Amino acid sequence: MECTHSTSPEDRSRTKKVDRKQHSCFASTCLPKLLLDLSVAKVYPGGNPTVLVENGDVADEYRSAVARYLLRPDVIGGEQVGFLTAPTHTDRRLEMIASEFCVNALRSTAMLAYIDDPKKGPVTLETDGYSRDLQCDVSQRGEDYHCSIRFSVRSDVSNLGKDLCLTVLDRIAHFTVRVDKLPSREETEILARHFRGYRGISHIPAIGFVPFVYSGAEVKIAPLVYTDSIDTEVHETACGSGSIAVALHLARIESNSTYRI
Repeated sequence: MECTHSTSPEDRSRTKKVDRKQHSCFASTCLPKLLLDLSVAKVYPGGNPTVLVENGDVADEYRSAVARYLLRPDVIGGEQVGFLTAPTHTDRRLEMIASEFCVNALRSTAMLAYIDDPKKGPVTLETDGYSRDLQCDVSQRGEDYHCSIRFSVRSDVSNLGKDLCLTVLDRIAHFTVRVDKLPSREETEILARHFRGYRGISHIPAIGFVPFVYSGAEVKIAPLVYTDSIDTEVHETACGSGSIAVALHLARIESNSTYRI
């Protein structure tokens, strides 16, 4: 299945820079016999606080430890970590810890590129989990940055039962379930751990569980995402790929093509 997803200022694509600084990752708390001087930015792309390592050419074997360290609330904190590495032919290249396709991290990356060169025009991006270049339009309005990105994704959507679907994207899968009321965090965790063992997805490095309420006017979600490589389970305040999965879920049962999530 192929779908097209876009964000715009009206779709809460507001992005705000929080902090951009040098950060030392010390051996005693992060990596044995290693001191990394990291250039780190923390961005809120409409929720889903994202930590981006701007000098992100960190060796693969150290990335999990660096990500766990940066996500600690007493260090920087956030819901996910991405690494900006040398692009091959675009403005920026983003690599997530699970090499998954991450919409909000891409929008955050585009905002940082815009800050560095606001006269350049549309920002071009490349990332793991997507074979083509991406174009992101960025503008500044007061203290906020508005980022929109449009792309097509191939997905495999399976109906697992009443109000329950499994959507497999590139290197991330989401279980989506329609509910009358969003469950508590504890209830969400119990359900997510149950579905994580579902057959056929053990090879996927990131798995989300996304309960949602659909009123006909808008969709409210409460995503929980597990990342295997750093063994983290995070209640996210927003989730781009989870929103795509919910839209694909709803598209199977009704004719609408646009959803506000």
